[in-house]
This record gives sequence, structure tokens and C-alpha cells, in this order.
Amino acid sequence: MTAAVAPQSAGHGSALGYTYEPPAGHKTHFCVSCQFPVAVYGRLYPCLHTYCLGCATDMSTCYV
Repeated sequence: MTAAVAPQSAGHGSALGYTYEPPAGHKTHFCVSCQFPVAVYGRLYPCLHTYCLGCATDMSTCYV
């Protein structure tokens, strides 16, 4: 698997999420909502908290 780069866009773009394969030895992030490792990140606006993409798209308000 290769690392994918988040697309660049002007302002708060239309990118829903991005995948990232960290090098060996890096931390693994877990979603605070579903407790699973995050493979695709999703951000909420305007608070900019990060969740897995599935939880971020299902939330109407921020969990934190």
C-alpha cells in the first residue's frame, strides 16, 4: 500500500478525507467515537476535530 497525499484545495475544500500509511514506529490514531483505528480521517467544521471518516460524516454536532 502506498501513502496518499491529501488533495490541495482553496479554503475548506471538497475533500472528504484522506488515507495515510505511517512509517514503522509512528503512533496509531483511534477514533474517540467508535474506538477503531483511523484509516481515513474526517474533520468537522467549524471546530476542526478529527474522527474517522465514517463517524465524521454521521455526526451533526461535535462529539467532544
